[in-house]
Amino acid sequence: MQRILALAQGRSIAMSITGRPIPTLGYTVTIENPPGSREEILLATRPGCGDAWLVIAAATQAQSLTERFAFAVELVLRGFAVSLPRNREVAPLALGTWNRLKRLVARFSALVAAVEAGRLFIACRKQAAPRTPRPLARDSHGPAPKAYGWLLTLAPELNTRIGRAQIETLLADPALLALLAQAPQAGRILRPLCHMLRIERPDCLRLPPRPRRPRPPAATGEPNPAPTTRPGRPKPSWLGWPKSPPLPGMARAPGTPPTRRTGTGPPED
Repeated sequence: MQRILALAQGRSIAMSITGRPIPTLGYTVTIENPPGSREEILLATRPGCGDAWLVIAAATQAQSLTERFAFAVELVLRGFAVSLPRNREVAPLALGTWNRLKRLVARFSALVAAVEAGRLFIACRKQAAPRTPRPLARDSHGPAPKAYGWLLTLAPELNTRIGRAQIETLLADPALLALLAQAPQAGRILRPLCHMLRIERPDCLRLPPRPRRPRPPAATGEPNPAPTTRPGRPKPSWLGWPKSPPLPGMARAPGTPPTRRTGTGPPED
């Protein structure tokens, strides 16, 4: 059975697989069958390089949406596990991220099973109640990162990038588009994954813009009353500026007593 391994860390490999490991260019190629999968996956590893895992598209029977989604997330988890001993920032988020991705897989599997069995219930959307902050889970040492593509930044391993490519391919699959049209709830599972892995959301996953809040109606009729001002406090007597006497040659104001001049000269009679 002829297989072609593409882009093995920048190299192309063509070989014949007989079911046993074949060393080629320092890589060992084996056949792996994931649990519950009908497709054989070719994995290439190289001694001393734990992140050199390659997934090869084999011309075998097609997998279901659940199996493809679960295997893509499993690849992301493998890359995340490889980056644990290399990046100290990953360790506090390891258990929480692992459980979160596993829950996404379980929710996706349950949703697909409900659609296939005809048990999907679409409830009428009601006005959302005010959210209360959830307490941190026991398996988390702090809040999960919220930056765009944080998982790909913390674990830029080959497995993570291949799993990301698998999810991008899955988002363009007509079967998944039909699932989203029948069960829009799947978007709640796929949007967080796209955010973590820096995957541009397709049109089918984009939310409509939020409606603007209505402005309060303008007041009509009588104008608004002027704001009342507080009565001013009386100024103290010492704060008043003293009045200066009139200058010589200027007419005195009526009722002003004459001033006595000081200086030399004969006294006035």
